[in-house]
Amino acid sequence: MQKLTDKVALITGAGAGVGAATARLFAANGARLVLADIDVEAARALAEELPDAIAVKLDVGDEAGWQAAVEQAQAAFGGLDILINNAGIDRSAPLLDTSTELYNAVIATNQLGCFLGMKTAGAVLRKGGSIVNVSSLAGMIGLPGKVAYVASKFAVRGMTKVAALELASRGIRVNSVHPGAVNTRMLSEDQPAPPPGQEGSALDMVAMRRIAEPSEVAALNLYLASDDSSYSTGGEFVVDGGILAGPSF
Repeated sequence: MQKLTDKVALITGAGAGVGAATARLFAANGARLVLADIDVEAARALAEELPDAIAVKLDVGDEAGWQAAVEQAQAAFGGLDILINNAGIDRSAPLLDTSTELYNAVIATNQLGCFLGMKTAGAVLRKGGSIVNVSSLAGMIGLPGKVAYVASKFAVRGMTKVAALELASRGIRVNSVHPGAVNTRMLSEDQPAPPPGQEGSALDMVAMRRIAEPSEVAALNLYLASDDSSYSTGGEFVVDGGILAGPSF
């Protein structure tokens, strides 16, 4: 049974990773898709694989870009039901070495981008709609070397709750998703190589002893976008393999 038949979903960061996995799963469940990415060629390549999908270029930190993306969704499909705020970047540096430029770049994509998405799409989402903000485990705990990323993801978690309270009267639900480490390009590009002999130390924190696949986060996005979660709003949904459950010995 398809869970998103005739629903229109706008997914940011749709060209790769969790965004692409979410797009494929949503398409398999009957959704019509607006695939938004700053790398529009990646989004366009995916759109060509899927039925009822268009690609749009979007820098999520640009308000005019958001307005254009939402207008394209309405023009192509007649409305909008779902927003997946997935686009994000990670830049690592110790607190004392974090430049204002690095900090602001992360905030502009992860925090401002989420805010602009909720503001712009939230104004036009149809009743029964859903906003899913992809935060992070870093939106629930501190991580050394990631002050900008942690700040941005805590902000996403908080903004989600405000939006849930304000948009409930419009019949729109808003929830946040908090993945741990996921097997994506962002993880491989921004994580320093572990010292020799300590390759398994990061996984020692994970009860399940592995990182997540993008499809596993996409499955949670599907639940929150669909009517299966019709009474869930303002929630924070963790998909971390058991890290927050406590120390794993």
